[in-house]
Amino acid sequence: MKPNKALSIIWSIFFFVGAIFVAIAIIFNNYNSKKEKIEVTGIISRIGDYNYHHYDNDDDETPDVYVEYVVDGEIREAKLNYYSSTMHEGDSIDIYYEKGNPSKIGSESGDMLFVYIFGGIGSLFAILGGSGLIVLLVKNKKQKKLKETGEFVQADFVRVELNTTLTVNERHPYRIVCEWFDPYNNIKKELKSENIFTDPQPIITSLGITKFNVYIDPKNTKNYYMDISELGIK
Repeated sequence: MKPNKALSIIWSIFFFVGAIFVAIAIIFNNYNSKKEKIEVTGIISRIGDYNYHHYDNDDDETPDVYVEYVVDGEIREAKLNYYSSTMHEGDSIDIYYEKGNPSKIGSESGDMLFVYIFGGIGSLFAILGGSGLIVLLVKNKKQKKLKETGEFVQADFVRVELNTTLTVNERHPYRIVCEWFDPYNNIKKELKSENIFTDPQPIITSLGITKFNVYIDPKNTKNYYMDISELGIK
């Protein structure tokens, strides 16, 4: 897969997952704000009776929290919609029950915690994915400009290396390394391709490639683009 395409897919996934999380938080908050609620003070009657799930580690289980509260002079008990490690049996807690459905209780703190968690994680993912897509867009425009206005040179193929400074899906991408004599600064310079997520060495060997086309900005030879399209990596 082409590096830009691979990264574009990854950043798009980040962005859309983040956007979905933010949307869930907004929808939940809007829906919750329209409920007719009766606010009361309850007492945490018990913390326990774990939800039954199959976990390898019991520490992952979240205990149910039950609260006693009064509705029209009648003491009721219902399960709260969230748990916090700061809760203790016998503690007072501000809750609400829904008008017309007093057995369904909630807590503004719990509701906002849900909104903050989903909204916060979603915003982080959306910002990260959006930033990545913007960087790719700028990079693509830069490459296009270099191909149109840069000086065309051919650089000698030296090797394929792993870029250990970058990890995507627990894998290091590859880079093609070439050498080129820089006449503007009178030095031999190493030029590197963009990151590739397919090992290009077998293709380079089978095609007998010894040189790669490079487009260089003569005003700043650090600004260049190596064209590796002949490898046919998609």
